[in-house]
Amino acid sequence: RDDGEAQLEDTNSNSTEGRDLSADFKTLYIKVLQENMTLKDKLQEMELQLSQNKVELERLRQVWQSQESSTERPALLELERFEKLALYRKAVELEDELKVQAFSLIPAFLLFLDYL
Repeated sequence: RDDGEAQLEDTNSNSTEGRDLSADFKTLYIKVLQENMTLKDKLQEMELQLSQNKVELERLRQVWQSQESSTERPALLELERFEKLALYRKAVELEDELKVQAFSLIPAFLLFLDYL
């Protein structure tokens, strides 16, 4: 009788641990998905900002072309180039963060699937 009760306790304990582990993976999976969504939103915001800045740069370029002053041209071009480079770097940084998050999710997701 004692052996049967001990086996039943072990079975219940293993079952509970499996459910706890499965819940942990679900929680981790949901957390990583939320982080990915946040990063995707940031990336979309940066892409929108980049598009808006491109439009603004084009407008400034047209204004610059209509002006006769040659002394302002090099400074304006340098400013445009600097802003474009800064936005490009930020977009690349956000894309890299998104890739890291996606790759860190794969092992946890595979383990989660094994426990289902």
